[in-house]
Amino acid sequence: MAKAAKSKDTKRSSKSAKSIKGNAKTRNAKSSPSLLKRFIRKFFIFCLIMGVLGVAVVAFMFYYYSRSLPGIFSYDDYQPRQMTLITDRNGLPLLELYDERRTVIPFDDIPKHMKDAMISAEDADFYKHKGLDYFGIARAVLLAIKNRGARQGASTITQQVVKNLILTPEKSMARKFQEAMLARQIEQALSKDEILAIYLNHVYFGHRNYGIEQAALFYFSVHAKDLSLNQAATLAGLVQSPERLSPVKHMKEATARRNYVLRQMYEKGHIAEDIYREEIAKDIVLNRAKRETIGRAPYYTEHVRKMLIDEYGKEYVYNSGMTITTALDLDLQTKAEEALQKGLIDFDERHYINRPLKNPTKKKPKKYEKDKNYEATIAKIDGDTVFFEIDGKVLPYTPTPRQRKEKPLEETFKSGQTWFIRITEFDDSGKPAKIAIPNGPDGALIAIDPQTHEVRALVGGYSYDVSVFNRATQAMRQTGSSFKTFVYGAALEARIITPTTIIDDAPKVFHIPGQKTPWSAKNADNKYKGPMTARTALALSRNTIAVDVLERTGIDKTIQFVRKFGINTPLVDNYTLALGSSSMTALDVTNAYATIAAHGIYKSPKFILNIAKNGENLAIPVQEQHRAIDQDVAYVLTSMLKSVATEGTAKRYLAKFKGDIAGKTGTTNATKDAWFVGFTPQLAAGVYVGYDDPKTLGRGEGGSTTALPIFASFMKNYDADDDKSHFIIPDNVIKLPVDTQSGLLPVAGQSTRDEVFLQGTQPTQFAANPDEDSAQNWMIRQIQTQTDNDAQDVGSDEDEF
Repeated sequence: MAKAAKSKDTKRSSKSAKSIKGNAKTRNAKSSPSLLKRFIRKFFIFCLIMGVLGVAVVAFMFYYYSRSLPGIFSYDDYQPRQMTLITDRNGLPLLELYDERRTVIPFDDIPKHMKDAMISAEDADFYKHKGLDYFGIARAVLLAIKNRGARQGASTITQQVVKNLILTPEKSMARKFQEAMLARQIEQALSKDEILAIYLNHVYFGHRNYGIEQAALFYFSVHAKDLSLNQAATLAGLVQSPERLSPVKHMKEATARRNYVLRQMYEKGHIAEDIYREEIAKDIVLNRAKRETIGRAPYYTEHVRKMLIDEYGKEYVYNSGMTITTALDLDLQTKAEEALQKGLIDFDERHYINRPLKNPTKKKPKKYEKDKNYEATIAKIDGDTVFFEIDGKVLPYTPTPRQRKEKPLEETFKSGQTWFIRITEFDDSGKPAKIAIPNGPDGALIAIDPQTHEVRALVGGYSYDVSVFNRATQAMRQTGSSFKTFVYGAALEARIITPTTIIDDAPKVFHIPGQKTPWSAKNADNKYKGPMTARTALALSRNTIAVDVLERTGIDKTIQFVRKFGINTPLVDNYTLALGSSSMTALDVTNAYATIAAHGIYKSPKFILNIAKNGENLAIPVQEQHRAIDQDVAYVLTSMLKSVATEGTAKRYLAKFKGDIAGKTGTTNATKDAWFVGFTPQLAAGVYVGYDDPKTLGRGEGGSTTALPIFASFMKNYDADDDKSHFIIPDNVIKLPVDTQSGLLPVAGQSTRDEVFLQGTQPTQFAANPDEDSAQNWMIRQIQTQTDNDAQDVGSDEDEF
């Protein structure tokens, strides 16, 4: 029974277990689809969440990075940095000013094959895509993530425009994201042609050249519109790596890159196969023709550069793309430079400067001192360097062109010669360490058109490379006798003198405020010539008479007269004023003389004729203008200055000029400064010579021997005998014959000369009969005797203050 019951229970239990197991299988079978559904549902929800998050992240990135994005401009707003060019009056280039050497040109001035070459090299699908290379961007992003900021290329031309023109140079994933955003916006704002035009004008081509126009000029000396296919392909190839692929430095690499560009052009259908084959067989032929006029007239262009910066600021001047047409005449400038350089070299020859010593003493000083001259012997010459032996040391020195007399070094310097040298630096042991050959004086020459006051030439020194100091515009120097012109002019205007006024050249004492001892003017020759006409006194540059004329007119009135000529620098207010003790610039003095030549019309010196930008003319500096003196006064003064050239201190060099010429010599106290300033009807010029550290020019030097020869050498190029070469007498000026000695109306039998007078100042009295014995005739005989002596001795013009 028990066994049976147990057996029954076992069967029942087994059956129950099978039933439970079967039910479990049934439940599992029923629940499997439910689990899959749940998984799919959860995965879908996850993807949805990630998608929303992704969109949110992208939206946030757009928001975050777009905050600092610049606005998209129109094509007309494209204003890149462009080179400013300074030219002479005829358009010859003189100076380039730039941070980036670029000249923007219109899209239509770029040939089709240049555009095709650039697209083939940089972005073959440029006209098909919408500004982005998506695969390139993906590669760049992945590389940035992997390498923490490593840079990857494959940018489109549009992206390069964004990168080079709008965004900063930063390299990052954020920057790439911004680049993509802006590229899309630019494609919507600008046409494809406008984008390509910007790219071609902006991209860097190596050797400091930006944009296709400057690249074409630099490598091939042609404008972009004249580029050949081969040249275009060469330039297009440069953009990838301008320095590595430069044909100037790496012709092999440049040729390979050019051939790649040509092949791309062929494969993209821009050129035929036969053209492709023909072009890759050619060599790259560079034509980097040196622009001979660049760098010329440096003193002039530097003055203009400073004027522009004062007016516009350096940033605008260097990056605005202006073309500045100056008043400079390059031919005139060249002759001015040659005349000044020759005159200074002639001075050196007269004073044994920049030449070996004929009879060296061979004496060694007890002690060498800085900035003093000593004898030194040339030990050897190596290339452009001369080695001098001094105090047991051999020291190198590279002579300047002036010291070489503009000749090859070996023609001027030879081993064994003894020269004067100057010690400029000592070493720690007290031995000479650096030396220099002492130079002679320097100088300036300015030429001005009297009618327009345009500065046609300006030379501020022998060599800009040696000294940038501009002696034409910066050096304030005493003017010496060249100032007497204005002393006589003031007296003429005040009707105090006429050209025939008799004035006694005799000692006279003056009391100068602030000085205890009285002062008297001395003539350069320490002589007194007695009575003479004002014309003769100016021609012979008699100091005593100049001071006499100043006293008659008055110091204040004379200073007021001078101010009308644009002289705004301080003027001394004592009698030494008559002898040129005031300091002025050579430019101011020359322009004042040009005012006399311009019939009394003052205009400020004009350096700039035109300023153009993007085809439009900008305002140029305003030229001040006013009548300084009446044209009648200007003519009579000019007539008196003509006598300086025909019978006075300038006679030796100017008397044989065919056309009219007028001017005045000037030599300051102790012969520290030498001047000649003069003019013809068509050109005024001024020459100044002196040491930068004022000291005597030496014996025999002065206005008539140092400065005048330079003036004459320059002006002879423009001497002519035609209607334009003679001064025209105004209607109101009285011209009549006068007695040669007295300046009065002549009587029968007296020698006469034609003289000019301001209306109302002409003589009304007749000269005495020569047969009568009178005091007047005695004075006339004195004047006659002096005139005869003056014909033999025109005197000197040195002024003693």
